[in-house]
Amino acid sequence: MDPKSYLAQIIMTVCIDKADIEIIRMYFSKVEIKYFRLLGRLDLMFKNKHNIDKGYYLTKYLLKLLYLIDRLIIEYVPVIKKLSGNVVLICYK
Repeated sequence: MDPKSYLAQIIMTVCIDKADIEIIRMYFSKVEIKYFRLLGRLDLMFKNKHNIDKGYYLTKYLLKLLYLIDRLIIEYVPVIKKLSGNVVLICYK
């Protein structure tokens, strides 16, 4: 099986809670949780966010700055990471 197609099959959007994460931890030896989009939701203010490759350089750099600040806040203020908009679980067998 092609690794890319396998990865596409396991990427999904679901709503889970702590109990679900504990069930996942029973099946994997290591589970990492990465938080995203704390401030990233502010990207809704940029109407040209989907056209940054077509000359909207200011929007592109403002979005990059927003995502950088987002990562720094999540990394250095761990208490606030639970307010993030997205979470990625990285599971190892």
